[in-house]
Amino acid sequence: EQDSFKYYPNPVNNSLTIVTSTDETLQIADLNGKIIFEETLQANKIHHISTSSFESGMYFLNHGNQVARVIVQH
Repeated sequence: EQDSFKYYPNPVNNSLTIVTSTDETLQIADLNGKIIFEETLQANKIHHISTSSFESGMYFLNHGNQVARVIVQH
């Protein structure tokens, strides 16, 4: 079974929604590599992450051994 990691919307304004098929740690890093958010995600649950305090720009979603990119736009 392939691990599934879905996130939306992208670009995001105030709330990022993430669904993953496995328990894993999510880290959100800015362009400088600074971790600005970290949370353990539970499998098959819908997670809502507030991005309202993030500056506008690109961020990296580090999960498992994968990286996804998301744009925060206010």
